[in-house]
Amino acid sequence: MSTKHTPGPWFIAKESDVQASDGNVVISPNGYEIRPVPGVRLGDEMADLQLTAAAPELLEALQFAIRFHDQLRPGDLARMRKVVAKATGSEA
Repeated sequence: MSTKHTPGPWFIAKESDVQASDGNVVISPNGYEIRPVPGVRLGDEMADLQLTAAAPELLEALQFAIRFHDQLRPGDLARMRKVVAKATGSEA
């Protein structure tokens, strides 16, 4: 699978602290930005938005997997695949 989103690592900075002008991924209402490290080429904007929108569910799924890795059921794995598909814009 080829990665369409901006590859990591990303960092959080206050808009006034940002030195590079290589673009941002997300700007919050309070002036913080999520940006790739300097020198990383920005990926597809829609792929970045899909990944950002799915971040809370990805975190929840990963936390669940860590807690219950030896008790996963087939439905749990399907749910995780669905969230990954949402984050990547691909089919589950």
